[in-house]
Amino acid sequence: MAEAPARQSLRFLVLYGLAAAGGAVAYVPFLTVLLPVRITALSGSDNVGWLASVTFAGAVAASLANIGFGWLSDRTGQRRLWIALGMAISCALLEAALFAYLFFWLRTFVSDFSDSDTARLFGLVLVAAIPLSFAAGRWADRGTRPLAPLALAAGTAAIGLAIMALAQSLSVAIAGYIAFSLSASVFLAQHSSQVLRVLPRPSSRGRDLGLFNLTNTMPSLVMPVLAIALVPQVGFAGLFVLLAVLAAGACIMLRGIDTQR
Repeated sequence: MAEAPARQSLRFLVLYGLAAAGGAVAYVPFLTVLLPVRITALSGSDNVGWLASVTFAGAVAASLANIGFGWLSDRTGQRRLWIALGMAISCALLEAALFAYLFFWLRTFVSDFSDSDTARLFGLVLVAAIPLSFAAGRWADRGTRPLAPLALAAGTAAIGLAIMALAQSLSVAIAGYIAFSLSASVFLAQHSSQVLRVLPRPSSRGRDLGLFNLTNTMPSLVMPVLAIALVPQVGFAGLFVLLAVLAAGACIMLRGIDTQR
């Protein structure tokens, strides 16, 4: 009988969590609040276009870094370090791909909605997502369908995006954003935790993870193009409708995969 794989120590899990938290604290507030505010101050009404250009350049750099870190981890053997770093960068940039536009969007409802208001809303949602992510993880571990939490999170994110697209008031917009952001946070956490289940060869996990993380960074290349193409023409509502359709498609695909498993 094959031996059960050794579990990670509590010390490793705590340090890993602190490393991920450090990455989020270092990058997410800058990319989601400070950068949009600064771009608005410098560019004025062309802020969406400039923000799209900046996030596009960041996504290119992150995609190249994921590939490089993956290959390097196989060559040096320091796989854990590079895996942790790659995950932190990828997740931070994927949140920034859409959440960076939150400040601009909320100001379309209330022109004096401040950067501090945006930061408080963003922080509140992130704190609330912590127990939900733990609960989703327990569900995935104990159930026979480990991808079910991913599918549910994607479906709920689609609903939140639909509410955001239809919102005519600030209160409804914030409610839709909370539904979307909570679901997206749970999805990102579960996505990271499920990666090692599907990597084909333990001997090349570093390289494979670097390539797999392109699923996080490649959408960040598409997002700025969509923002530039849709927002000036149909507003943020059109962008949210398209993203809701994509999230619903992800939910359907994940349900199909989970059922086959």
